[in-house]
Amino acid sequence: MDKKKSSKYLPVSVIEGAIQGEPEAIRAIWRRYDYYINTLCSRPYQDYYGNIRFMIDLSMKDFLKAQLAWAIMNNFKIEYEKK
Repeated sequence: MDKKKSSKYLPVSVIEGAIQGEPEAIRAIWRRYDYYINTLCSRPYQDYYGNIRFMIDLSMKDFLKAQLAWAIMNNFKIEYEKK
């Protein structure tokens, strides 16, 4: 079994693309943080039998994804020297 090791960091090229507003780069960031966003958007509800279950609030998830994209494109700056 050969498991791929993924870096815990996104490549700089993806971040630079997201800053410039490239849709694929923004989607890559959303995919990276999807689990975290789902955790933030989980809401408890009680089913018909009285069991407490958790569901994802999709409107909140869309809002958080939009806010993440806006923050990356408008507030994020990379300052480093290219070699």
